[in-house]
Amino acid sequence: AYFRDKGLPVTVFTSPACTPPDLTERLAARGFVRQEGEEVWMVLENLPDFPIPPLLPGVEVSLVGEEEVVTFAEIFLAAFGLPMDFAPYLAQLLAPSVGLPAVRHYVALADGRPAGVCSLLRHDDIGILGSAGVLPEYRQGGVATNLAIQAGLDAQREGVETLVLQTAGGTFLERVLLANGFRRAFVRECYVLP
Repeated sequence: AYFRDKGLPVTVFTSPACTPPDLTERLAARGFVRQEGEEVWMVLENLPDFPIPPLLPGVEVSLVGEEEVVTFAEIFLAAFGLPMDFAPYLAQLLAPSVGLPAVRHYVALADGRPAGVCSLLRHDDIGILGSAGVLPEYRQGGVATNLAIQAGLDAQREGVETLVLQTAGGTFLERVLLANGFRRAFVRECYVLP
C-alpha cells in the first residue's frame, strides 16, 4: 500500500543472495513481472597491482567543490535524459558529502566545458564507483575513460584493494569493463507489480 499510495510501482530487485531460493517464482505467482535487462555488479580486485594508464590528453578531471554541486547534478541528470527540475534536489543531497574523507566527486571538462561526472566512495579497502554520467555529445571522447582513470588512481593512493560498480548488462560499457580487468560479481533482476 505504501508505494501505491505514492503512485509508485511496487518494485523488487533480486540477486543470488536473496532467499528463499524460489523467490522469483513466488513473485511471478503474485503478479510481479520481470523487467527487461539486468543490473550487473562488477568488481576489479587487486587494485594496487593493477596498471592504470595515464590520463588521456584533452579531458581534465577535477574534484567537485561546493560551488560545483549544481553543475554535477545537472550533468548527471542530462546524461540520463532526466528533468532539470530535479537538479536543486540532487544538489541538496550531494552537498553534505563534498569534502568528506571517504568520498570524492569528480567533474570532467572537455574543451573547457563540463562533460561528465562520477563519484568514488570508499569504506576500508573497498571503493565504489558510481553516479557516473557523460553528456551525449561527449560520449566516446575519453570523458568516461579519464573519470575512471582518475578515480582509479585516487583509489590506489588511498589503499583501495577492490573496486565495485554497477552497470546495465550486455552493454558496450560492460564489455569495456570486462576487457579492462573487471569481472561480473552478480546480476540483479527487477520485478514490478503492475
